[in-house]
Formats: sequence, C-alpha cells, structure tokens
Amino acid sequence: MDVVQALSDLNIVIADENGNPMPLASQQTEDAISSSDPLFWDGSQWVGYVKTGGSCPVGVDVCNKVANPFQAAVDAAPANSTIYVSGSAVAATDSTNYNTYSGYYNEDVDVGGNNLSFVGFSAITLGTGIPTSLTTGYAYVKSLTLLNPFGTTTNVFGNKIILSSANIGFLPDALSLLNTVNEDASVQIECEQKGDIFVLGECRDKNEKMTICHYAGLEGSDKFQELELPISAIFSNANGVGGHFNIDGSPSAGHEDDHLGPCPTVNETPSNTPTATATPLITPTETATSTPIPTTVATLPPLEIPVTGGTPPALVIPVTGGQIIPVTGAPLIVAGLGHTCMTYGSGVVCWGLDSSGQLGDGHNVNQPIPVYVKSPSGDGKLSGIVNLTAGSIHTCALNNKNEVYCWGDNGSGQLGNGTSTNSSLPVLVKGLPADKVVALTAGEEFTCVQLSNQEVWCWGENGDGQLNDGSTTNRTSPVKSKLTSKINDFSGGQSNLLGSDLLSLDVYRNTQVAKVSEVNGPLSISANRWGETGCAIASNGVVKCWDSDLVSSVVKDAVNGLQVGAGMNHNCVINNNLTVSCWGENTQGALGDGSNTNSQSAVLVKNLTRANNIAVGANHTCVLQGITNVAVCWGDNTYGQLGINSTIASNVPMWVYPPIEN
Repeated sequence: MDVVQALSDLNIVIADENGNPMPLASQQTEDAISSSDPLFWDGSQWVGYVKTGGSCPVGVDVCNKVANPFQAAVDAAPANSTIYVSGSAVAATDSTNYNTYSGYYNEDVDVGGNNLSFVGFSAITLGTGIPTSLTTGYAYVKSLTLLNPFGTTTNVFGNKIILSSANIGFLPDALSLLNTVNEDASVQIECEQKGDIFVLGECRDKNEKMTICHYAGLEGSDKFQELELPISAIFSNANGVGGHFNIDGSPSAGHEDDHLGPCPTVNETPSNTPTATATPLITPTETATSTPIPTTVATLPPLEIPVTGGTPPALVIPVTGGQIIPVTGAPLIVAGLGHTCMTYGSGVVCWGLDSSGQLGDGHNVNQPIPVYVKSPSGDGKLSGIVNLTAGSIHTCALNNKNEVYCWGDNGSGQLGNGTSTNSSLPVLVKGLPADKVVALTAGEEFTCVQLSNQEVWCWGENGDGQLNDGSTTNRTSPVKSKLTSKINDFSGGQSNLLGSDLLSLDVYRNTQVAKVSEVNGPLSISANRWGETGCAIASNGVVKCWDSDLVSSVVKDAVNGLQVGAGMNHNCVINNNLTVSCWGENTQGALGDGSNTNSQSAVLVKNLTRANNIAVGANHTCVLQGITNVAVCWGDNTYGQLGINSTIASNVPMWVYPPIEN
C-alpha cells in the first residue's frame, strides 16, 4: 500500500513537533512515519532515541540517533520505568492501515527490562521526571518478545508477541500488548527444546503418539476410527499444516466431530448419545472425596473471552500452530440452581438440571456431561456468543450482533420474548433499544442488561419491584428501569438488583435505593439469587458479605480477593494469589475443602491454583483454571451439574467432561 495515498484516503494529518501540518509528499513526513521517538527519564534526565537523521522532541536532554530506536530505548531504560512512545493521534481502525500511521516501528524488539511500561503520545511537554502534558498517541511495533515481567501499556501494541514456554506466566502481559486491530496479530509460544511443539498447554515431542477418535462419517461401528498418530499429525503445526486438532485441543476445521482419546465402546452407539460408556477426555478416576487425576493433559479449548466490560465481540487470537488464545478479560462460566453453562469456541455448552429447558439443547433431560446449546431453529449450534448469565433455572447470552437470547424457565417472562412459555431452545429477546448492550445479569426469575448509554432494561419477575420500572407487574418484554444512579456493575438477586458505582454499593427495589454499609468502590459484587444476602470485594481487596439488614462484615480468614460469587447458602472467592476459598454450608461439599463440615470462616479449596473465573450456583461451584481455562466443579451433583458423568456429589474439584454432540 502506498503510504502517502493511504494517509490521504484516511484524512490523516502528520504534524511536526510544534503541531504544524507537514506536506504528505515530503521527506519530512516520510521520516516521521518511519521513525518515532521513544524516550524515558533515567533518574536525572530525559533520554530519547530516533533513527539516524531524525530529531528528538523538545526537552529531551540526550538524543541518540540509532538504527533501531525502540530496541535501543528498551535496552537502556531502567527497570520499572515508563517509555513514552511517539505515535499517531488517530488509532488504526482496521488491519489494512495500522502500519501507515506515524508511530509504526518496523522492529523485532526483545523486552528484557523488568516491569517496563509503555505510553503512546502524539504530543508531549516534558517536565522533571514526568511529562507536564501529554496528548494520546498510538504506536505499533512489528514484534515484541517478552523476556521478563512487563508493566502496563497505554496505546502501544505489537503485531506479534513472542513468549518462550518458560515464560508462559507472562501470557496476560502478552495479551495486553497485542495489536488486536491487526487480524493477523498473534501470540507465539516457543518451546526451548528443538523439535517440540506447544500443545495442550505444554511443550511436547512432536513425534509423541496420542490416541484420537476420528468420525469417518460411515454407518454402524465403522463410523468410529480409533487412530494412534504422532502429535505433529494430530495438531496443526507452526507451518500451518492442518491436523485433526488445533494446539489447544479443539477440533480443527473439518474435524468438528473428532475428539481426543479412545472411541466409545458401545456397539453401534452414535457419539452424540450421552451414555455412561462414552470415554471422556478427562477421566476423574478417584472417589468423590479424593483429588481427581486427569488421564491426560486437560484439553477443553480455552474460552473465547470478551474484552473489558464483557460485551464487545469475543476476539480470538491465533497462536502459532493454531492455538486459540483469548483476549484478556473475564472468562465465561455461569451456574444456576442445578445447571452450569460456559462458552466453548464461539458457542455455549451446558450441563445439569434441564427441567425447564435451561440447557438449551432442545430437550428437557438432565445431562451429566456438557451438551451444546442449539441455535434458535434447533438445526445447528448457538454461535457468536460474547457474554453469558444464568438465573435460577434460565440462561441468557449476548452475541456479536448485539442480540440477546434466553432459554429455560419463562414463568415470569424472564426470557423476554413477549410470552410466558418455557423454551428449551434460545429465543430472541424482543424490544431492546438499538444501543449496544455492554453487560447483562440474571436474578432468580428476571434478567437485566445495561446499554452503552448507561440505561438499564429488565424483564421477568417484578412482584417485589426488582425491575425498578415503577410497578410490581411482571414483564415479558424489556422495560426501562427508573434508576437514578449511573452504575458501573450490577448483579441480579432474588427480589432486588444489586448495583455499584465508584463510591458505593446499593440495592435497588421498586426504584428505592438502600446502601450496603461499609463497602466502598467494590471491585466485584454478587447478589444471592435465592435469598436477600450478597457479597462484595471492597476497593482494598477485603471480602465482605451481608444479610437482609445490608450491614456488611468482613469474612473471617478470607484473604484479599479478586472475584466473589454468592450461592444459596455458601459463597466463594478467587483469592489474590489465584487460589479459591469458600465458606458456608458444606453438606454436599460446596466448600471444596475435602470435608462436609460447615464453616463460617473461609477455607481453602483443595488442589486448585491459577483460577481465572468462578461461577457459584445454589449448592455447587465451578472454576475456569490455568492458561487454557479448563473447567472444574465441586459440590452438589443431584442433577449432574458438576459435568462429571455421574450424579455423585464431590467435596473436591473434579474435571468437567468434554461436550457431547446432542
């Protein structure tokens, strides 16, 4: 693409350091595009780097002219410092033009400094130690290899982020730096041993053999072909040669019905029949009170995760070799009275109680193994899902077309389709404004969404005024809530809506506002969908809960938390070290500590680390764990809500089975 023509087409103006526009067809403009000005404070002076022939911004004390200014600045900057990077005043909007902007660095940069941070600017005035003024700019780098922990980035991105397998813990840093505007952007994970490839969350010998069940599309027993093949043949590799599976363990295109592990042993039984004899990918071989031992590395595909706020379309980032890495944000797993759902690929799988169709598979049969939620027509799978919520016995999802679909119980109109008829297939919520949905939540028998204009619209049960529309009439279609506060987060309860802003936490019922005491600027909130209680994490990380009097108190023995969830009679929190603690009733093992003893103090869930997201149901809990977001569950299992192909409760975390076709 001709750079000058692209800039002209996009109406982009390139200005000099004094803000004066420069002619597009000039050497000065070409220099501005091909060389930018990374600079930092070294403790006593401003140090800048430009390409040979360029010049540093006014105020830079030492101006170095080098071939690779970005790499030079990164190498020279002290640990924990911020590098200010000159860029375009206009952000790139698609993958065809990002490299035509000023602030594009055609460099492969090794980031070896500890906890460096990047800030993009289009104009800057330098003071002592920090800029006295800064206008936002956007800068793009060809590639960044993270060799040490990274700090933060503000509008500085790489088109390729490279990690060694030894530095896999830097993955969140890598995702924050990735240029998501570029459709070809990727996170590449390199193995240290030559010949190994990164699959299923670890480096493995490409010649190692694994068993797969290949669906040949034939009739009868010949439909299943059990094959033992080298990893290099099973998984897509770095050269783009397609196998049966992507590196994360999800079936590659054309192999959607294949699965890792042996084929079913029941003669003539199709794979989509949920029988107890179908061999799961992860087999919990221990008893319900022991630590589950997976027979192979967990291979549930990592979830597609929406960007901040849980609402823009989920962006799937291809990792070298075909692994799918989600954009950083909240993973999607939710739990209700006796069912659990999670995103799987771009769709949704659910398991457990299905009395009202809350699994969305077109049936009303409880499922102890995940099944795919079907499309509204029932012909295919629900797809394009970017957000998910669960009430007591209904489920709702937002897709990348800004459409909300719900399924399950509809006795109070909580599906929002203008009827009060239950549905075992997703139905479209009718009557929402065209504004973008930025968040959604479900109470026991009602559902709410927040729009980009901060309006809250709700539907379903309203006997206690939980829809906050000024009435106590159930609504089968969305109505605008009359909330006077601008909320940042909300959570549906049993008879109220819990909402927070930057300063306080409030309970909304029939347009009346009552404050939860002693909770300021909460980081995470959760209302009890089966009672008048709830929990929150205060701005300082302290975990607090309350009863119907709304007087909060600190949970005994709880450490600082990141995310909290409230169940019927138990609550759980992801701790700041990514372990999980729970407290409350434990007769069915809901606390996950290996016992069945109730505890009013927080107890540590056994054998669980690197928790990413938590879903607390009425009497069970599930977590997405590890870099590939594998689902594990514990607690009550009356309806199969643990997803372990049984109805036996477990007081320790158990691997969830891979989904079956239904």
